[in-house]
Amino acid sequence: MSHQSDTTPRIGPETRRRVWTFARPYRTLIIGFLGVVTASSVLGVVPPLLFREIIDGAIANEDRGQLTVLGLLVVGAALAQAVLSFFERWASATVGEGLIFDLRVALFDHVQRLPVSFFTRTRTGALVSRLNNDVIGAQLFEEVELAPRGCRDDFDPERLAELDGRGAHAAGGGV
Repeated sequence: MSHQSDTTPRIGPETRRRVWTFARPYRTLIIGFLGVVTASSVLGVVPPLLFREIIDGAIANEDRGQLTVLGLLVVGAALAQAVLSFFERWASATVGEGLIFDLRVALFDHVQRLPVSFFTRTRTGALVSRLNNDVIGAQLFEEVELAPRGCRDDFDPERLAELDGRGAHAAGGGV
């Protein structure tokens, strides 16, 4: 059951361009990640087909040689799936954490260039809260929306609600 509304917010071309500038250094990894996800999905179809052949072919014909070969292929498919899963998680984590790091650095650089008058007008606690929660929002998007299907084992809805509440509070802070 989805808690999202029926209308998906539109992302404007300016926002897409800004996001792409942050993602550009990771494009090779992103393309590799998509390739690994595709290969993993295709490989996921292989074991059921092999089991069908084991049951309908090798066992029905009492062919132990074919049964051995098909059994080794099932084991090979499982090992290949594990290797692809490792690279899938590594690429996802590398891109995600790299993007978050780049966002933090860009945000820090921006804050460093602000005039002193901005800091005299703005409450320090509200500013720090807003800075942290904006990056946490990006982190949540990366963790929940972009994480590969095998990486969601540690998903905690209570933590998401807690962080979402902090982000909503900070957004109302008027910074």
